[in-house]
Amino acid sequence: MSGMMAEAQEQFVEFVIDDRTVQGRMGDSVLRTALDHGIAIPYYCWHPGMSVVASCRLCLVEMDDFDAKSGDLRRVPRLVPSCSTPVKRGIRVYTQTEKVKASRAAVMEHLLLNHPLDCPVCDQAGECWLQDYDYWHGSAHSRMIDPKTKQPKKDVGEHILLYADRCILCSRCVRFCREVSGGSEVAIVNRGHRCEIDVHPGCSLEDKMSGNVADICPVGAFLDKEFLFRERVWYLQSAASVCSGCASGCTIWVDYRDEKIGRFRPRYNPEVNGYWMCDDGRYLWKQVYRDDRLMGFEFVEEGERRAVKWDRVAEVLAERLREFVEGHGRGRLAAVLSPMMDCETIYLAATMVRSMDPEAVLVGGPEPRAERNEVFRSGFTINAEKAPNGRGLRMILEKLGGPRMTVEALRSALAEGRIDGLWISGGYFDDTIDRTFGFVEKPGLLAVHDTYASSLSERADVVLPMTVWVEREGSFINAKNLVQPFRRAVIPPMGLVQDGQWLAAMVGQTGVYRASVVRKELAKLLDGFEAYEPPKLAKGIH
Repeated sequence: MSGMMAEAQEQFVEFVIDDRTVQGRMGDSVLRTALDHGIAIPYYCWHPGMSVVASCRLCLVEMDDFDAKSGDLRRVPRLVPSCSTPVKRGIRVYTQTEKVKASRAAVMEHLLLNHPLDCPVCDQAGECWLQDYDYWHGSAHSRMIDPKTKQPKKDVGEHILLYADRCILCSRCVRFCREVSGGSEVAIVNRGHRCEIDVHPGCSLEDKMSGNVADICPVGAFLDKEFLFRERVWYLQSAASVCSGCASGCTIWVDYRDEKIGRFRPRYNPEVNGYWMCDDGRYLWKQVYRDDRLMGFEFVEEGERRAVKWDRVAEVLAERLREFVEGHGRGRLAAVLSPMMDCETIYLAATMVRSMDPEAVLVGGPEPRAERNEVFRSGFTINAEKAPNGRGLRMILEKLGGPRMTVEALRSALAEGRIDGLWISGGYFDDTIDRTFGFVEKPGLLAVHDTYASSLSERADVVLPMTVWVEREGSFINAKNLVQPFRRAVIPPMGLVQDGQWLAAMVGQTGVYRASVVRKELAKLLDGFEAYEPPKLAKGIH
């Protein structure tokens, strides 16, 4: 045991930054350790998810190190790049000396020689590290008297524009394409003052990781076409969420303003997606604003379809289901629950159906799949399972027990008349519901709980609009069996409400719906159901 403790202690070393004693992990750089302790050192080229090149020279610091011959602690004669200098026991680092400040000012002056004054129209404004570092470390005056070198704007991919004249040649994009996505489409071409970022001849940024180059670009050279000129970032708020594009369950930030989504960004998660996300998930925000969304609760009464306000849905739906069970008997109702739903909504829906008919049949909805996982050079994976919560659905249905069927068995039961009432939950981004059940003859009661209109919803006796996941709170269980909670980012459209609100009312829960309350119930039902929250990056890491 003592040997293990000694080994653990050896993983950390103590040294001094600006008269402050800190602990750094062996193998980490001085820069990473400083940022982890809230000590600001400016940088551009370094990124924790890629190799170190120490090219921008903005993170230079002074340092006292041990002399190789005498062993004494002496000042290193030249400034050292903190991003590539490993921590060492007993060294002293100085980040605010006059020599360091002069170096930073010189680097900033050099970077701004040819940089255009695009701040009023640049999408990066407000989160631009060139702006921030120039304010903190640069000069208000420029000695540049020659014409600036101008470079053209380029369309380099389906989602990406390149404004090369803003580029500071930090090479983040080059390393990303080599080390993370693996396409190697981007390179630094030409030499001297004519150096610029470009894509190789005949290449373009078309792979499913391309949007990340806009995220990691510190100065607005790479821009996301879908976000271009749409919003000023200082107006945006962010909600922690989880991507619903596949079973990988990448954690993301949903940036929004006035209940309108502006963009999705990756949220650091060492267990799942690291620092990245794919373009399939990045642009899922468009699903919120589709023209075919179901926008109201509707019930067919006496052959006429009538709208019902959300606060009466629980009452009217309960009455309709009770009438069905009383008229047809127990065991004639089946509920198809979707893997696009969060764990809390699945649990509430199943509990509600069983409260109306204790012998109701529960069915796991179809789980769309691609042929195979898409794996990139860094190991980032787009999962072949295109439902975010298939594991959560299977786990909950198994624990609830009682009558169950597969989708195929349900279709046979419907055709043979053994099932007279059908509740179908959807939420799929494609026509999965229509392809699976569209040709089934309408049963005695058809309730469709879905996000988008379909031929099935047009025939339904009950239409219950399902909110998109960014409009509700809940949790998904991903391919690694991690329970990942997410917050509501924007409120649903007028007339709609979180699904949990009316479902909870149907099982006797009152007040404002909170997914965390239902999660406590699920923790009692499911073994190991414990929410996983990824660690937060230090504030200075960008």
